[in-house]
Amino acid sequence: MSSFIKICVLYFGLCCNCLFAQAQTTPATPLEPPQIPPIEFPPQTINQESDQFYNEFIRMMVILVGIIVCLIIATRLLKRFLNSKIEQMNASSLIKVIERRILTPKTVLYVLEIEDKRLVVAESHNGVTNLGEFPAPKRELSAFDRIMEEK
Repeated sequence: MSSFIKICVLYFGLCCNCLFAQAQTTPATPLEPPQIPPIEFPPQTINQESDQFYNEFIRMMVILVGIIVCLIIATRLLKRFLNSKIEQMNASSLIKVIERRILTPKTVLYVLEIEDKRLVVAESHNGVTNLGEFPAPKRELSAFDRIMEEK
């Protein structure tokens, strides 16, 4: 293996030496840049192409803005739909989700109300954990509910 490396180094050295010697023996002649005739464009072609470019660019920007507006509207509608779905579920259920907070991408904290108790529950990739319990606050009756209780 080492003899092969020695032969490769020797061959490389000889090649480089020959090239270096040849570069020193030839006289350096200055290179002149080639004469290139100037290119003339017809004026109508440039204006038509640039107008077409600007029209296509403006069209592309309008479509991009339209897509972004559609995405924003879709996210707002989705949030509203999900919030109304949770409210509907809370109205007809004994277990109500009072609040939901995302702590990390894989950890969520919930405040649940079950009858007269409030529970704080954490959900993570390890499972669901009960963090604590406290009594639910007394709710003030609305004017309509007070009138109904009096009768």
